[in-house]
Amino acid sequence: MNCTALPLNSPTARGCARSSTWRCRERKPCRCATSFRSIDREENQVLTLGSGKMEKPMWRYCSVLCGAFLAFNCSVAGAQNSDQEHLLETNVCAGCDLSGADLSGAGLIGADLHGAILAGANLQGANLIGANLEGADLTEANLSGAIMGGVNLRDATLEGAALDSAILTMATLTRVNLESASLDATRLDGVNLEGARLAGANFANADLYNARLFFADLSGAMLTAADLSAANFDEAELEEVVTDAETTCPDFKPGPCWQ
Repeated sequence: MNCTALPLNSPTARGCARSSTWRCRERKPCRCATSFRSIDREENQVLTLGSGKMEKPMWRYCSVLCGAFLAFNCSVAGAQNSDQEHLLETNVCAGCDLSGADLSGAGLIGADLHGAILAGANLQGANLIGANLEGADLTEANLSGAIMGGVNLRDATLEGAALDSAILTMATLTRVNLESASLDATRLDGVNLEGARLAGANFANADLYNARLFFADLSGAMLTAADLSAANFDEAELEEVVTDAETTCPDFKPGPCWQ
């Protein structure tokens, strides 16, 4: 497709210069409108392609904007890496931003991570025994196979997180948000889930022996083949909870329960 030149002082060129659709590419010209594909920087011209029109790019401004954008992204990534290094060195990173961090298999026994942001982080197989994750954001984090006995997850958010085959024996999960989380074959014996948000969570094959679920919301939760023996569901929301013949009910009898 051929381009045709327009004088820089033409109305179309001036209109393009005022356009809000300028785009910035590192070491390349700014682009106005959606149909441009080329520009002649050596000549003092505006090129048109199809129906779009573009003024000669303002190189320096474009470079500054691109540089600032890249510097911002690099500084954010650097801060996250710094937080991760600090955690691994000191075992303390309260309030840190560890979004998407790879901490798989990490030894974090007794770590202080209260209020930390771990959304999308990979903690598969990590050792978090006795760790403090109160108020932490673990949305869609991967905690499959993690060892978390006695962990403090009070008021934490684990919506959509994966905790399959994790060990949370005697953990504190008061008011935790585990909506739509996967806890297949997870050990939750003796845990405190009082006031927890568990709607739509998958507890298939999970061990909830002697767990406390007072006032917990289990609407639509999956409890097939789960061990619920001696668990306390007083005042819990159990609408559309799914149990089956392989579920062990709180009274130690086989399921289905609450039907």
